Amino acid sequence: MQLLSTLLPTFPRKPVIDMTKKQGTDARARVTLYYLTPLMAWLRDKLALLGTVSALVGSIVYAINTGLETSEDWFPILLLPTLTYWPLLIGFEHLLTRCKMITFDQTKIKYRRYLLPKSFDRDLPHQFVLTPHPLGSVEKNWIDTRVRRDRTKQKAKFRKPYFQQGYTLCLVSAEISHEIVTIFDERRAQRCLSYLNSAEARLDGMAGFGKGFATEVNDEWRTQPGDLPR
Repeated sequence: MQLLSTLLPTFPRKPVIDMTKKQGTDARARVTLYYLTPLMAWLRDKLALLGTVSALVGSIVYAINTGLETSEDWFPILLLPTLTYWPLLIGFEHLLTRCKMITFDQTKIKYRRYLLPKSFDRDLPHQFVLTPHPLGSVEKNWIDTRVRRDRTKQKAKFRKPYFQQGYTLCLVSAEISHEIVTIFDERRAQRCLSYLNSAEARLDGMAGFGKGFATEVNDEWRTQPGDLPR
């Protein structure tokens, strides 16, 4: 199990915070977000299902060509391909996962959007927010229409929502919203949001302004009357 955990990366990958501090108060923070878009999540599921079905069909053709007759011979032939779904799902998850780097310094928030650099002033009122994907309501109406049609035909078919589970991570600066990334799954989106807020708070603590978080042991202690200067 330990060897398997080292060979397979974390599923799904967590964001990473890198903090650097040079001389004086020149502190920087870089947050790397790993995420799937709703479209990539849909493609991941379809590719994993297609791979599983292909393996199952190949196993059946192999069994027919080799002349297997007893159920004991057929059982592993049919079982093994179905076990490939989760490994394929994890593999395509990491293959389709994207990353986005957001950099904080004393005065700026920087990232790239469609390969174009974006920069925002940290002195202006700003916050990171999550908003539902704009296509979520469209997808919901489409699924509801298909469900009603299936009921009239007395059929039942599960349709997994993707854009309804999508969230847009935005930076609201000076009351203007700027889109950063679109993330599939609310839990992952909330995790990315919390990492960004945590990185900015830690940066303020390293720079010596704002409340921030303590990054050194001595930062946990406040100077008391009569204490020696540190």
